[in-house]
Amino acid sequence: SSSSSSSSSSSKALLGGADGQLLRAGSGGRPLKLGSLQEFVHHLADTNEMGSSRFRSRDVHAIGILDIRLFNTDRHAGNILVREPVCAPRDFSSCRNSVHTRSSINAAAAAAAVVSVGSYELIPIDHGFCLPEALEAPYFEWLHWPQACLPFDDDELAYIAQLDVAADIAMLQRELPNLRPECLRVLEVATTLLQRCAAAGLTLADIGALASRPLDALDGDDSCPSELEKACVAARQAVETRALTAMMSSSSCSSSGGCAAFRLCEADEEGLDSSDLDEEGCSDAEQQQDDSEELDACMAAGQMHQLVQQQQQQRPRAPSRLATYSSMAAEEGVGGAVTAALAG
Repeated sequence: SSSSSSSSSSSKALLGGADGQLLRAGSGGRPLKLGSLQEFVHHLADTNEMGSSRFRSRDVHAIGILDIRLFNTDRHAGNILVREPVCAPRDFSSCRNSVHTRSSINAAAAAAAVVSVGSYELIPIDHGFCLPEALEAPYFEWLHWPQACLPFDDDELAYIAQLDVAADIAMLQRELPNLRPECLRVLEVATTLLQRCAAAGLTLADIGALASRPLDALDGDDSCPSELEKACVAARQAVETRALTAMMSSSSCSSSGGCAAFRLCEADEEGLDSSDLDEEGCSDAEQQQDDSEELDACMAAGQMHQLVQQQQQQRPRAPSRLATYSSMAAEEGVGGAVTAALAG
């Protein structure tokens, strides 16, 4: 996407190669620099200087879809530029021409119709705080705009449904090999949240609220996590519990097999027939020791589970509306998808 500073165009150059030294061209001898090229966007103002009622719903939805996918933590009002639309809004292509050909009454009605759908175009800029390594507190300026409360139209739902996060991750790994796996995992979780919630009928504001923390918890306060963070914590606990159960089951099987093998070795050394051994495997003392170790592991797991429950009970409860949305999303399979993403 195009990005620029709202005051002037800028081109940032980062000097140095892989070893911190300037790269030299083979023939001309001129230094090659690694940098970023930014396009200047002509604009009237940013959204700080204009009421949100003049913005087009499709622009707000497009920016919101991008911000949720990339988990943008810096979408403040200054990072959205406002300009006159390059083309007329959808279904109103003839309104501007009618101003000069019809009566003043019809022209006024046409102008009012254009304003009613938003007469300015929004341009998002400055995406340097996208795809963090963990689920930090995002900031969405559009979260409380009226356009964000409108449902997605059919074109937007079709676009969201066809998003291929696996292909996007493969492309980013190919084009940006230095991007960390944690950032790609955030992309997978956020895209899954967007797709499942949009399919369940949630609006952009609903989805943004699920990913956002309360307003009084934005400044590094982790005591009030978002509904998305709670879902990820539950997914991690489910993965850890499953792994612990599998480990305990494997340990129990290997212990029984180990005891039987040990007794067979002793029988061979003493020259005894293996048929003389007790078919029940380990001795009573050895079995009691295995049972004791398994009981200790179960008690440790139970204590950890109780501790997690106590910590969750001490946290303030989220508004019931957000809890309802989280339940709806979980019914559509978000929990399983997040679990799979974290397990990877």
